[in-house]
Amino acid sequence: MSISATVIADSVSPAGIRLTTVQYRAPRCILAEINTHRAFTRNARSSRAVPTAKLLDKFARVVSALGGELVIKWKDTPP
Repeated sequence: MSISATVIADSVSPAGIRLTTVQYRAPRCILAEINTHRAFTRNARSSRAVPTAKLLDKFARVVSALGGELVIKWKDTPP
């Protein structure tokens, strides 16, 4: 898995306070290192803590909002 980051939003308030929202993808082993730094701990979560049905529902809503369609097809288990 490669490591990537995307800036979702970047704004500055009239008082000059900057707020940047970043979405990143990285191997799970890096999550603990990122959470060590206080600035990044607010909304990072482990995918293991979220039920699969909830993750799929959230993903389906994002795909729908982008105008796409989510089709889930499970592979047959090998004999």
